[in-house]
Amino acid sequence: MEKDKRKLKIAGIAGIIIAIILLVFIGTQVNKYRFGYFVKGPIMHSSRAYHQSILVNNKNVLITGGINNPQNENIGLQSAEMYAVDKNEFNITSNTNLPHLYHKMFKLADKNILIADLNGIEVFNINTNTFKLLQTKFEERYPEFNNYKFALLPNDKLLILGGRYECKNYSTGLCDKNLGEIIDIKNDKKIKTFYIPGNGFSIANLANGDLLIIGGRINYKDKDVLSDKIYLFDSKTNQIQDWGNLATPRLNPFVFTTSYNKLVVIGGEVEKEKFSWQRHEYIKTEGFPIIEVIDLKTKQTETIDITNFLASKKVYENKILDVVQYKDNLYWLQLQSSKNNNSLLIDINTKNVEDIIPAPFIFTTRYRSSNIKISNGILIIGGKLMYQEPTELDISSDSHPEVKEQNNAESNRFVEDSSIIINLE
Repeated sequence: MEKDKRKLKIAGIAGIIIAIILLVFIGTQVNKYRFGYFVKGPIMHSSRAYHQSILVNNKNVLITGGINNPQNENIGLQSAEMYAVDKNEFNITSNTNLPHLYHKMFKLADKNILIADLNGIEVFNINTNTFKLLQTKFEERYPEFNNYKFALLPNDKLLILGGRYECKNYSTGLCDKNLGEIIDIKNDKKIKTFYIPGNGFSIANLANGDLLIIGGRINYKDKDVLSDKIYLFDSKTNQIQDWGNLATPRLNPFVFTTSYNKLVVIGGEVEKEKFSWQRHEYIKTEGFPIIEVIDLKTKQTETIDITNFLASKKVYENKILDVVQYKDNLYWLQLQSSKNNNSLLIDINTKNVEDIIPAPFIFTTRYRSSNIKISNGILIIGGKLMYQEPTELDISSDSHPEVKEQNNAESNRFVEDSSIIINLE
């Protein structure tokens, strides 16, 4: 009898251990395949699209500029807001001195925030919550989303590359600027200009302060050509030299560096077909579903193909709208998709591509929202609503009859003031 009791006791303990192991295993699998969930966030004080946000510190996110009226897409906003992460609320801060659109924000060495676009350069003081306008200006460029790029160099030097300007001797009325400029923010003066052909580059910051200038579009003898070039910009000498090549030429990809010396290139646009107009040969582009991971030491490239996944999500022309680097290896992709769930996470180490738990329908219509990593996930702010498939820049009321009908009604109806948090804890 005593032996039977001991056997039952041992069997019971063994059963409990097996049950725990099974629960741990099942939990591991659930966590492996369910990265996060959506939480409805607070409402901003102003609707915004094409705006920018930056993490000021672990507790606050600064949001500036953008548009709130689809009928005036060349007019930026002067209003600014601060999102309090702990309180989960938006608070109005002082206005910027100038309206900002197609702009960029950077954290300076003193932790203050730099805001730059073609209108001008400002610095946000994190202690006084005020904006100071700098006097130095860039050379005139035509305001176009993504055709010119900003980067912050060591010692608070601001770099702008590319862009186009209005000209009379060209069929489109726009010519490539073919120019880079460097502005010393501390001393508020321009210190260098240099020649660099093309526009639509992407820029990655290296750990030593140098930059990689990646891809882009070059006009050569009245022909548009996409570039596979990667250039190294030496931040000490301000000189540019050849560094390497992309596996595929592409325009405006999302680029990141990792702590283990990898360059990650996601999305962007590749050539779909050529067409001619007024003696000029143009390129029609489409999104690109091949991710390149380039070793910064050996310059060897490996690729991750997400074609099948994008096809299953009905992603319009493989367009990736935005990418957020959540961890060294983990990237969140916002897709231009007609299905309910239009985002995914990809682990570039394991090459594992996973859905986030399906989002509310209102999120699936977001276009040009601001997406930023915060302590518990990714904060998605504002954006335009898509009622038909827009192209990169063709989002005017002429191409959207439903927007035109609202001219005399709610002019900001199609620009969102809501926010969403993807909780990834």
